[in-house]
Amino acid sequence: MMIEFNGPSGAGKSHLKQDLIELLEEKGILINDISQKSIQFRLVYIIKHPLLFFYQIKYTFRLSGFSFRRSFLIMKTFLSVNSRYHRLKKKKKLNITDEGIVQKSRRILRLSKFENWTRVQFIPFFVSYLPDIVVNVDADAESLAVRKRNRDKNRKYKIQNAEKNIQQFKFTVSTLEEIAREKGSIKIFYFSNNCSKKTYDDKVKNLAQSVVEFYLKENRHVF
Repeated sequence: MMIEFNGPSGAGKSHLKQDLIELLEEKGILINDISQKSIQFRLVYIIKHPLLFFYQIKYTFRLSGFSFRRSFLIMKTFLSVNSRYHRLKKKKKLNITDEGIVQKSRRILRLSKFENWTRVQFIPFFVSYLPDIVVNVDADAESLAVRKRNRDKNRKYKIQNAEKNIQQFKFTVSTLEEIAREKGSIKIFYFSNNCSKKTYDDKVKNLAQSVVEFYLKENRHVF
């Protein structure tokens, strides 16, 4: 089973992921954090999914505005994530990442030439495996800007940048909701970091309990 965290940069995905992992491990769930692992099985993935790879090339050029440099970066990203999913789909542990296919899709759109984000239903074209659970982590623009400036030492990062990231994030969420309605294979949770420490701890516990219930109910690998 695969869990992804989706949200704008600075929303607190990594912190939430770590807190959730600790609670799940306390409940006896085997966790595999793949965020920092680089699993290279791209050639095997291409051989096993040639048709999907062809469509990825086709839409990559369209997304990039027929730029070879942008096309290379887009294909490199999607091949890396898709091959990782292909490798991990049969593992019995609960795989968790804050750098999965959903998060990468938002970054790909930033490389694209489309100004109107709603014109691109990007996930179905590029993804061979979908996560079982997506946790959407949200925060307000002011909090995002402060965290980005403090964490990345980027004093030029402004609220306008955060608002643009939030807009892209909301489009991703709406796309996921549409896919979930059509395929029914994705469980979506929503989490906001705009709260007190006590409220945050309670929300993490509730999220962990919901994940455990879904995990025990499914007890299978659906991608």
